[in-house]
Amino acid sequence: MPVTLPQVHCRAKRSIDWLRWLAVGVAAALGVSLVAAPQGAPASADDPLDPCSSQVNYRLPGSNTHRLAATPGTITGLAYSNAESRTVALEVSSSGTWTTVSTAAVAPSPDGSRGWTLVDLAYPPDVAQGSQSMRVTMAPAGVCTQVTSAPFVMAFRKAQYTFNPTMEVTSSGPSMTASTRSNLTLVGSTRAETLGTLQVSDIVVQRSVAGGPWTALPGVGVKAMPTATSSSVFDLRADVPRLSGSTKQKAVSVAYRFASVETPTVATTFSKPLTVGYFNARAVVRAAVVRDCPTTKVYFKKKFPKDRTKAAGYYSWGRNKIVILSPAIDDRMPLEHVQSIAHHECGHRLQETAYKKHSAAVKAAQRVFGTNHSDPLEHWADCIAMVRQPKGYLGYGGKCTAKQLKAAKRTLRGKKL
Repeated sequence: MPVTLPQVHCRAKRSIDWLRWLAVGVAAALGVSLVAAPQGAPASADDPLDPCSSQVNYRLPGSNTHRLAATPGTITGLAYSNAESRTVALEVSSSGTWTTVSTAAVAPSPDGSRGWTLVDLAYPPDVAQGSQSMRVTMAPAGVCTQVTSAPFVMAFRKAQYTFNPTMEVTSSGPSMTASTRSNLTLVGSTRAETLGTLQVSDIVVQRSVAGGPWTALPGVGVKAMPTATSSSVFDLRADVPRLSGSTKQKAVSVAYRFASVETPTVATTFSKPLTVGYFNARAVVRAAVVRDCPTTKVYFKKKFPKDRTKAAGYYSWGRNKIVILSPAIDDRMPLEHVQSIAHHECGHRLQETAYKKHSAAVKAAQRVFGTNHSDPLEHWADCIAMVRQPKGYLGYGGKCTAKQLKAAKRTLRGKKL
């Protein structure tokens, strides 16, 4: 006699019922008694024949760069289900209440194979800084109840900038020094964790004078331009105003740094500090001159005559007077170079002291210092300055030979070449 199966609307249920009838028939032939589970209730969470057999899990991002507060991101949800379809959700706990923040549909596993389905579950862009409790759930479907993963915690932090600063003091200075009246430029680069969201207004220049508190420089704008190689790396440039407009400002050590301003998405971060040794250029010149030319008068002028437009200073023979071009020593010139200028002009005074007449000094200079392309008298003064400040520079170029340096030392002792 044919066996008539109950008519049901669920394809999965018809297949399961047929298999169960077949199992009962086989068991009866073998003399074994089976008790079927009630219809609609899951026989087991691991039963591939149960339409409610399902499971959910999660996979966290592997890098902290994906866990930025107030920045969108996703968590990978893993799910399988034997039901027709289910909805997987990401829930966030707030004050003990679980709230759904994103969902994704999961298709049924084919033939009860329990193949995992991976879905992206987005957490909200306004997720707060700190630790957040989350879980992945599978919503109820028909007689199938909700399935929930174990809760997990993710730590969120604000984005940070990393800085690589340098200071444009001079094109060829041996130390980070500058006149108190110099206008400097702080340059560098920064990498933003939040790609493409760097705001120039979020970066400022801070200054600390003589180890004092850090304060933002008012009115100093930071210019930022994406580099040619990366949209997340920005070249920075900020013009730093002079420390003082006064010619009496004393020497002082000042540190500068880039800093990002605290915002809802960005944490406060700082570059390494760059320290500039500020000096009073006029005081440095006078101190250098008085060492070897104590009776020489020193003057400072903003402009020179047309025949001296390329000079940083000059000595007036017969007048025992040194004149220094103040803009030259006030604009980004390091300490050692300012000292070289002063020692050079003092060297001319020493030439005059040794030979009295300008023509006699020129003739003597030609014998020893005529190897250089420049005026032998000027090269002689350059070598005198090099003896006094080895880290300085030769204003007229070239190189001081050992013989010339020895001759320059004789001049400093008040002797002829």
